[in-house]
Amino acid sequence: GHDGVLRNGVVHSADHGGSLVFDGVNDNVLVAEAAAADDYDWQLAGDFAIECWFNPSSFSAAWAPLAVSTVTGGIWLGRLSEASGGGFGLRALGIQNIIQSTTLPSLDAWHQVVVTRNGGVISLYLDNEHISDVNDARTFPASDLLIGNDGGSSYFHGKISSLKIYRDKGLTASDVLRTYAVLRGIYIIETPRYAPLI
Repeated sequence: GHDGVLRNGVVHSADHGGSLVFDGVNDNVLVAEAAAADDYDWQLAGDFAIECWFNPSSFSAAWAPLAVSTVTGGIWLGRLSEASGGGFGLRALGIQNIIQSTTLPSLDAWHQVVVTRNGGVISLYLDNEHISDVNDARTFPASDLLIGNDGGSSYFHGKISSLKIYRDKGLTASDVLRTYAVLRGIYIIETPRYAPLI
């Protein structure tokens, strides 16, 4: 992983293996772009994948970003504003929505989102459900990465955990299923079902 700077009161919670708690008002985590071009940065030019677990406390009608590369055209993952079509998905910052769901994830519950590109096709998954595909081979330029904020007045309210960005590697449907199955038990606690004694 990479070091980030917790700003304006982001709180760490040990629940569910560890998560960051965002108040939705003014806090975020800054992961600065690497100085060396061959070190990590957030330029995504070929195949890639972004995977994240999140637990939203509330959604307004506006933007609620999980992770954003703060440059025009950079990756923007999260709740899309109702004015832009709504739903949950990926956009190119300041340019356009690229792929999105038609509904929002439920509040106060953990969800997995995966956006991946393989061979120029971007796919969106929510909770291991394949939502849609779109042909898009653009390069997402590099910049600082913000978690829970887009560099402006839009903030995420809730918990974010296990954010991963893969460069030069996309995830297949079986990869998404595998990661969902491995981590589901950490984030989703199901009520036991007991058989009747008589």
